[in-house]
Amino acid sequence: MQAIKYMRWSSEKQSKGSSFARQTRRIDEMAAAQGWPIVDTVVDEGVSAYSGANMFEGGLAKLRERFVREGGSNHVLIVEQLDRLSRLDTVTVIEFFITMTRTGLTIALADSRMIIDATSLRNQTAQLEEIVRESHRANREGQVRADRSSGAWQTMREEGRKVHTSSTCPAWLELINDRYDFRIREDRADVVRDIFRWYSDGMSKRNIARKLNECKIPPFRGAKLGWQPTAVVALINNRAVIGEYQHQNRKTGDKIGDPDPAYFPPIITNEEWQRAHDPRQKKIMVGRGREIHHRNVLQDLAYCQKCGWRMRMNRKTARAKASYVTTYLQCSNYDLRKGCDHRKMHRLDYIEAALLDHILTHALDDQVWSDETAVPALNAKLANERRELDDLSTRLANILSELERRPSERVQARRDALEAEEDALLARITETEAALVMARGAVTPQEHIRRVAEIRADMGRDDDEGLKARKTIKLALNDIIDRIDIGEDGRAHVRVKSGLRSITIHPGGEVWDYDFIHRGRDLPVLDCAMGDYVRRVTA
Repeated sequence: MQAIKYMRWSSEKQSKGSSFARQTRRIDEMAAAQGWPIVDTVVDEGVSAYSGANMFEGGLAKLRERFVREGGSNHVLIVEQLDRLSRLDTVTVIEFFITMTRTGLTIALADSRMIIDATSLRNQTAQLEEIVRESHRANREGQVRADRSSGAWQTMREEGRKVHTSSTCPAWLELINDRYDFRIREDRADVVRDIFRWYSDGMSKRNIARKLNECKIPPFRGAKLGWQPTAVVALINNRAVIGEYQHQNRKTGDKIGDPDPAYFPPIITNEEWQRAHDPRQKKIMVGRGREIHHRNVLQDLAYCQKCGWRMRMNRKTARAKASYVTTYLQCSNYDLRKGCDHRKMHRLDYIEAALLDHILTHALDDQVWSDETAVPALNAKLANERRELDDLSTRLANILSELERRPSERVQARRDALEAEEDALLARITETEAALVMARGAVTPQEHIRRVAEIRADMGRDDDEGLKARKTIKLALNDIIDRIDIGEDGRAHVRVKSGLRSITIHPGGEVWDYDFIHRGRDLPVLDCAMGDYVRRVTA
């Protein structure tokens, strides 16, 4: 028979150790003793048998597919011992042996010199019992190792000892005192803080990467490639910036234990983290791609009335005056020639100006301006509570995974306690949000209108203030507008989320504005700003 040598080990350390040499020696000795020429070698390096990765995804999985497809007659698969094949449960291991031997393949275990084929499995009870015993032992040993790893880490955490087992750490930190402490690398920490600030102000990850490269700021890793959007988003989503560490299995990625919320020194406040991960922020950033300045504040709101697809922004430059650019909205379905014949382009500036005249003072509530002394403290309190809620959610997810693997009353009790803690925290968050609304209070109609006029004037600027103004207006419009349907006749029908108001913008800017809840308040165009404020504060 022709022999195929199969070797496996779980970690990189074993790759550099004696595992390879020992497995090779034992397999070669058995092949020589039986007179089997070795024609092939399959190695699963750094692959776990306890998770089944080798059997379902690795080299062993490919061998099984090959023998099932081509047959295994006149071939013998030699392994050092059974746990090199699998540490899964006994039933899975027996099914594997039955599947492989039915193809005609023979399997040999070098340590016990056991030779297994379809006939021996069927007729030798002692051999089957030995396979059952060995597979059970291998599975239990894998479980003990996993428990020992997670248990040791959890114990060190509970004792307040540092658990950093690697020579590496987040790129904005460095290890000191024999890897017991961390020190912030302020130059890199400042880069991370800039990234969070730019992203919160509405800059896309692509443009953040471009700005960093233009400023000649070297990336933390991979200097030849420069900053990439993937590196930017990885930093924004890395909870280590707020000090959190989640222990994981390096091979499987499975989480071990609960996250430690104060493991690393934080370089981003909870408030800054929450601002960057505001669901409204994510909504307006989806698909922003290369756009940096939020030029189209109606993006994601304007739709073609005929086919229902989104309207995209087109820019047209006047031939006589190259510096004069006009922006239009056009059906993206027509633009891609995907079936819609709504080809007309509609002036974006007309629709935008008329809409902002009639709805901006309603859309922008007092939370846009937060200079009051109480508001910053409440914002920070709310950010801390939301951070605590994130931590609780992670801990609950870990416990649910543990319950699926090993149901127990103790784990169930932990889950019940955490769910009660989560309910109490949600109640506190609700109270803080209500207090924040009260702290912001209300201003006079004249002051509110003055503030709205200022932020609208800033829209045209090309600096950071302009970017901030456009983002603020974009968020405010998204909060109260469901969609804007634009017809071939040029009329834009604005659907307000409450359903209590209807706005129709005609070509050229004429507006029909209906208030269904407060009839009689449909004011003429000249009074629209004050009318919107009245609607806002009395609705």
